[in-house]
Amino acid sequence: MNTPWLASMALGMIALTPLSAIAQNINQTSLERTEIRTQTHTVVYRNPITVLNRAKNYARQAAEKRNGGLRVYRAEALMHGPVEQTRFVENNDGTVTFTFYGGAPAVKPTIESVVTVAVNGWATKIDYNGPIRSR
Repeated sequence: MNTPWLASMALGMIALTPLSAIAQNINQTSLERTEIRTQTHTVVYRNPITVLNRAKNYARQAAEKRNGGLRVYRAEALMHGPVEQTRFVENNDGTVTFTFYGGAPAVKPTIESVVTVAVNGWATKIDYNGPIRSR
């Protein structure tokens, strides 16, 4: 049996799959719950970690843009690491809201940003961007 021939046929079938079918699979995947277990507790997320991580990046980038770019603003380090270490809420409408701090590079944060990201189109909305209210 010719394995390269089978592989090319499989790739051809994927290429011919309608985009609506692919989108449906993505939506079904995003409805699955992701479970993270630690030594002390279990956290269940509505969205896969990869989706939450991408949303985190969009939120951080929106704040970077709003605050003048990377030359004058840096989000706190946790916004550059694993999404599980960030402060976020998965909202009932399918959006994810991140709250984080930032400011001038190499200086203690002075700005609080609250950014909501729609994971079904990656639109971002800055809900708050100003002085840190409370920690």
